[in-house]
Amino acid sequence: MKKIATIITAGSLILLTSLSVDARPKNYYRRMRVTFTPAGKGHPQYTSAAAVRGTQCNVGTSKEQSLTAIVPSNSQSLTNKSHPTLLAYIPEMGATKGTLYVKNETEDFFHVQEVNLPSKGGVVGITMSQGDAGLKDGSYSWFLKIQCGKSAAIDDPVVGANIHKVGDKNQALWYDVSAEVANTPQWSELMNQINLNSLSNQQVTFVN
Repeated sequence: MKKIATIITAGSLILLTSLSVDARPKNYYRRMRVTFTPAGKGHPQYTSAAAVRGTQCNVGTSKEQSLTAIVPSNSQSLTNKSHPTLLAYIPEMGATKGTLYVKNETEDFFHVQEVNLPSKGGVVGITMSQGDAGLKDGSYSWFLKIQCGKSAAIDDPVVGANIHKVGDKNQALWYDVSAEVANTPQWSELMNQINLNSLSNQQVTFVN
């Protein structure tokens, strides 16, 4: 029976207490309010698609969720993993390839990873590959660039967010818990907490 650790999202938000996924009704949540100050400074950036000049990709319309990084909007998001899983929503645009970039505080792109994407779009989870040493404690930014045509282009859409690596393995941190609750009943509750209600019923496809 799978156990889900306590979720700390951001700011004065809701905690979901530890519970058993398989044994309780869908709406069985005990809630309490806490004040949580995340490590690091600043708010997430790049959470929606950058402006697109080309017409090769459809990055979403006003009637649907646009290309979006799945992170809280009001605080910096944390992980204690060296190779965390990053989540993003991709609208249906027919793209099957993308590139994940991670840069450090000195603006160096130290991680580049090509990924395969579902042509139908949806929520994708991308785990940083083990090809490098991964994140050390500190602040980073990640970007997912969607390849719209046969080759990468300067005006391909990009989405991303900040990420802060901490060493405390006893905390339940955003990037780690959001990946853990993917495709469980807690996913819907988590999306509602960060005002991404339109994604509350989405399945997560893990890609590489």
